[in-house]
Order: sequence, then structure tokens, then C-alpha cells
Amino acid sequence: MKRIGFAYNPTSEMAVELRERALGWCDQNGVEAWARPSEATAEEPDLQRTDAVVVLGGDGTFLRAAQAVADTDTAILGVNVGKIGFLSKAEH
Repeated sequence: MKRIGFAYNPTSEMAVELRERALGWCDQNGVEAWARPSEATAEEPDLQRTDAVVVLGGDGTFLRAAQAVADTDTAILGVNVGKIGFLSKAEH
């Protein structure tokens, strides 16, 4: 089974809304998922078992999540909901 994590910016309404939509989609499609604010991503107990982390926020959110997964074999994808989003590969 695939496992997806969502690291998000808790101060962004759009990031929180996207987190809820994404978790709902995962639930409906039988995908195991977790969500944490980006600064708490490293606290996820099963981070090593996570196939991918989708970051919902801006560059700061992405950098915090990237630091958390740096020592794992976990893919990371940024979805920009911030102002600039140089590091993100997708837009909401």
C-alpha cells in the first residue's frame, strides 16, 4: 500500500483547505495518509514508511519539510500556496 504524507503551513487557509481535500481523497481511494504542520514533519513516527510527502505552502514550508525527510528515501513535491514559490513544482 502506498503511504502519502502532507506537510502544510498551518497559518495558510488555502494550505489547510487543500490538506482536508487531499486527506478526503486519500480516504476515498484507500491510500494511507498522514498530515502534520511542516515544522512537525520529522515527528511523524512512520516517516520512513512514507512513499512521498506533498508540501502545501510556500518556500519556507517546503524547506522545513525537506529538512525532515533529508535522511530518508522519501520523495517530496511542493504545491505552492505562498506568494513566490521558487521551490514548488505545482500550483494550487
